[in-house]
Amino acid sequence: MGKDIYISVITLISGSLSFLGGLMLILSHSCIKRLHYIRRMLVCLTIANIIQASGNLLGTVNYLTLKPLDVSKPDRFCVFQSFLTTFSSIASFNWSSMIAVHVFFCVVRKVQTIPKYVCFVYHVVGWLIPDLFKQNQISMESFLRRRGVKEATLKTLREQKIDEEAVRGMSDSDLEKYLPKKGDRFALKDFLAQGQQKPKSSKTSLMDRLRDRLQKHRSNASSTDQESESTVKIPK
Repeated sequence: MGKDIYISVITLISGSLSFLGGLMLILSHSCIKRLHYIRRMLVCLTIANIIQASGNLLGTVNYLTLKPLDVSKPDRFCVFQSFLTTFSSIASFNWSSMIAVHVFFCVVRKVQTIPKYVCFVYHVVGWLIPDLFKQNQISMESFLRRRGVKEATLKTLREQKIDEEAVRGMSDSDLEKYLPKKGDRFALKDFLAQGQQKPKSSKTSLMDRLRDRLQKHRSNASSTDQESESTVKIPK
């Protein structure tokens, strides 16, 4: 427990410094009347970092104020804190990536003016996409809680280590011991089946296409080498 307190204190100090530093950056930016758009993007990145620091602070304060028996018990505040930290982490990554792309076009490609629709796309990718991504990441426990399954049942599932992989291998009669309602069992099976049938991401499909092209190039090169070796020079 003492080690956890030290970690909590370090988290409180670092989170507070990040929060105050972000506020000072936003205040300094607000004092400048004319802002280059790259500085506005940095302000958005700073806001995402402030949200992340706030989530870490809220989570640490909630952990310190809970009773020892309630630490492992999930609550709505914990879910909200998890949403803040996950959303802000994705938003911070997106804004950092877009800043790099923006600098590339401004410095390397020497683009002088940025169209307004590009700025709109920046905000959609920076703020809306992380929210959609977070909403798609629903755990089995959250899904059952939304269906009104009791916390005692969820606690039993955690104690027995019955996760998504275990449920996929269980029969309906075995699952009935933990979820007596047939509708909950069917809905859970369908939820897990939809999770398995998610399409590949664009990054994965791109890597697959590059891998196929590389293998094709290697096969063509090897066949060309074999043909050159099999060719016999006829003396004049």
